[in-house]
Amino acid sequence: MPHSAARPVEHGKHGKHGKHGKHACKHRLRWCLLVMLLPAALAHAQPDGRQELQLTAAEADYVRAGMREHVVDIQALLAGLANHDPDGAARAAHSAGTRALDDDPTRPPTLGPKLPAAWKAILQARMRGFDQVAKDIASTAETAHSLSDLSTAMATCVACHATFKLVVVGP
Repeated sequence: MPHSAARPVEHGKHGKHGKHGKHACKHRLRWCLLVMLLPAALAHAQPDGRQELQLTAAEADYVRAGMREHVVDIQALLAGLANHDPDGAARAAHSAGTRALDDDPTRPPTLGPKLPAAWKAILQARMRGFDQVAKDIASTAETAHSLSDLSTAMATCVACHATFKLVVVGP
């Protein structure tokens, strides 16, 4: 028979599943899954050391909507820089920058007093950082300079997410 021809696979006297059959294969599969998933399970079991911000569902929804809007602004800013659209990039940076949150009619009136001073300081630093990116773009700074300032501004996002977590308590 030529080497390229298919040959039947020989499984020995115990068949293709070995001496203990399908049960042994399932057992090995379970063991492998346990070994692979245990580290992830243990990582989740470790306590989260971030400061809890206990908010109502409406307050948490408002904060999360702001974060999602912020991600959209960052994407639009990067797209503007990548596509040589400084006006679009500047608009996006300005949108993520300083704005009058207290004048937002959709902001729950109970939210402000619940936010710690550190949260507010990080938020203000983030907004000033994006204001700087908008100024860079308006002054026709090199894209690399704008990206460097964007990186600095986004470090505040990382710091905030590393420091705080939202916990919904009530409607």
